[in-house]
Amino acid sequence: MKSKRLVAQVAALGTLGLWVAGCTTDPPSELTEGEAMTIAELMGGTVVDPALEETEPHLVCNLLYTWCAFHEKAGGPTYETEVDCPEGGTAALSGTVDMQLDDSSFSASSEGSGDLDSCAGRTDEDVVIALTGGIEFAVTTIGTLSLADRMVYIRRVGGAEGSLEWEVADEGESRVCEVDVALDVEWEFEVSDDSEIVKEGGMTGSVCGHIVDFDAADLEFCTDAHDDHGDPGAMTQDSSPSLPRYSTRNMRG
Repeated sequence: MKSKRLVAQVAALGTLGLWVAGCTTDPPSELTEGEAMTIAELMGGTVVDPALEETEPHLVCNLLYTWCAFHEKAGGPTYETEVDCPEGGTAALSGTVDMQLDDSSFSASSEGSGDLDSCAGRTDEDVVIALTGGIEFAVTTIGTLSLADRMVYIRRVGGAEGSLEWEVADEGESRVCEVDVALDVEWEFEVSDDSEIVKEGGMTGSVCGHIVDFDAADLEFCTDAHDDHGDPGAMTQDSSPSLPRYSTRNMRG
């Protein structure tokens, strides 16, 4: 018995001639749209977002939040990190960071490469798809702190591109295709214990011939959660790529 995927692929071949003739805008892709969207989210969550983490300093405040400042994180101008993918596999990243900052503003950029090893995610249709191959990325983060209104404003911009092998679990089917995604998200939040993060923007790109477009609110690695500020003297940054990268350290004095 032919699988649903095989039937879908045969149907897709029937539309290929129409696509070439310009009678339809559907791309000739062996991936479904949902699978392409999952690949884009993997690129955002396991490559672009962790690289952006490397470009962001700590936000340090006193107990009453009457004073805050950006402080550079420990580490040097180069980094290597490995990210666990949602359904197994890893993404190993290496890159460089160039940062300028003072108490109330910062600007930082990073570029480098990633090596995906069976980095897998799950679609809404419960299909697990894994990626293997090399990827190049470049990211920039810009932030300002306004103590007058106790607000922090952050813009995170980044992209990743490369030729990746994708494989559908349990079916043994694999192909190589081009992936190119770009993230542009603006955040703002009040410096307080219970502030909510307001964000705008999203992620767009091309994955294996499919056009992908996400609103920031729909990206799992762009959540509204941020770190608890309740432990005086403790650095509360969470290293999970599902959280924003703005941590607050409460300091006495």
